Amino acid sequence: MSSTAHIKSLDGVRGIAILAVVLCHAGAIVKDIPQLSFLGLGTMGVDLFFALSGFLITSILIREREQPKYFRNFYYRRAMRIWPLYYTYILFMYGIVRNLPRLGAFQHLVAHSAYLQEHPLTIVTPLPVSLLFAQNLWVPSLFCFRDLTSITWSLCIEEQFYLFWPVAVRFLSQRFFTILLFAILIASPFLRLLVFAHGFDGATQWQTVYRFPFFHFDAIAAGSLFAILRPKLEARRNSKTKLCAALAVSVLVLCVVGTASAWSFSAAALMSVSLIGLALSGVGRRVWEWRPLTFLGFISYGLYLIHPTIFDLLQSRTLYRMVGLNGNIEVIEVIMALFAIVLSIGIATLSRCTVEAFFLGIKDRRSRGEREKLLLMADPSGVR
Repeated sequence: MSSTAHIKSLDGVRGIAILAVVLCHAGAIVKDIPQLSFLGLGTMGVDLFFALSGFLITSILIREREQPKYFRNFYYRRAMRIWPLYYTYILFMYGIVRNLPRLGAFQHLVAHSAYLQEHPLTIVTPLPVSLLFAQNLWVPSLFCFRDLTSITWSLCIEEQFYLFWPVAVRFLSQRFFTILLFAILIASPFLRLLVFAHGFDGATQWQTVYRFPFFHFDAIAAGSLFAILRPKLEARRNSKTKLCAALAVSVLVLCVVGTASAWSFSAAALMSVSLIGLALSGVGRRVWEWRPLTFLGFISYGLYLIHPTIFDLLQSRTLYRMVGLNGNIEVIEVIMALFAIVLSIGIATLSRCTVEAFFLGIKDRRSRGEREKLLLMADPSGVR
């Protein structure tokens, strides 16, 4: 499989991950329906993204570790995938915070909305910090609960992971690299226990272990470890049964400890690699390759960035009344949540077909050119 080979079933895994995250944030709109409080479990969707990233990036790096221009090719591909939409989003959001409050219509809405008065449009992170993917290391951002760009904390962890992972794969032996991954998996929950024992209040503890990279590397490490051990695991008997058992155990642990425990992310990491393994093994192929799910996976990056702002702006009951939605607040919240999801999917689709498609096209043409050069070096006659 080439470095650019596309695994359709993993689009379905991405679809599940983004669906979990979106439904989790939809819980902020349907807050008056206690029966839907389980949507908060969707926070684990981020760990599924982390595990996928760890698995795919490590697989590519191992395959290309001896190739020329190893570092340049890797960072170029990652930059072309992540940076264009990220920087477009960041600059757009800073523009919204600076200019939207000046509009008379928005001022009128705020004047009659207790929600918007209590939750003004703010970004606490200085622009240079956001441009450097460092907002999860910036203390005011780390402990801020009302920042329109707070969703980017996970992208920061990914970018920080990209800084040293190619170096580790290139220069460490596979044996030592495997030991390093096991050490990360073992150390992570105990590092979180140290935070919980420090005496912070509950919200501060959660923000620290959730957004600070050294406390939340479990899933990335688990995905990377699965990339290394996958051939051996697949060669064993009953590998699919073992993956199902691992998935069941991880779900059971999450049900017992919840999502705010030092062990939550360890369980989420095991759950994530189990899902990836099952998708790759062909178990439940119809689910992983179900078209609506793979489409969500296809637009998942833009949808992840875009949906929180839309959800924030659609939580005002004053707005509900202004558009003629009166009556049962629970029904109205469900309607607005569905509208927010559809609107987010629409904007994410537009993003994927314009900004992202343009830069991904450049990346793919560059990648094809590099492969052709390598083939020509291997076969100067040009005979393939």
